[in-house]
Amino acid sequence: RQGSGAAAPLRPLASWRPLTSIREARKVTAKFHEYTAELEALRSGKDGEGDGTGPMSKNQRSARAAELEQLIQAVGGRKRYQEASVLLTGQNSSSAKWVFRNVTELGLRPKSGEPRLRTLEIGAINTQILSCHFLDVRAIDLTSRFPKVEELDFFDLPCPGAGPFRV
Repeated sequence: RQGSGAAAPLRPLASWRPLTSIREARKVTAKFHEYTAELEALRSGKDGEGDGTGPMSKNQRSARAAELEQLIQAVGGRKRYQEASVLLTGQNSSSAKWVFRNVTELGLRPKSGEPRLRTLEIGAINTQILSCHFLDVRAIDLTSRFPKVEELDFFDLPCPGAGPFRV
């Protein structure tokens, strides 16, 4: 590996251990995003569009999907990805600060005595936003790590009736 400049491949995890390296956490999250995005493209039938290779056959698609599933497990699967995400977001509270700042700058922060601003946090890998006193937060994640975060897929939420939305 000396002088090659190539990054070392991620090795399969023999057993789960706590993640403490920021560098490793970044590798895990990057690979997980890469593999799951390709897997989603395969499942939605958008593989090969615009890359010059053309669409895959059903057998090629199945083989590649199985390969991607193995690669996802080799980096530790969703559990390891969540652990890496927690480590990376735990290093700072910038996302929570960003939400608080923007809600205030947009003039959406409730005044004293007004009801709290209803908020949906999707993919809640920590509880930072839940601590804000002026937000009424419903936090969800596919695989919750905290009692205050509901284990729920966003697409399983009932669709609210027609009306104005603040996005």
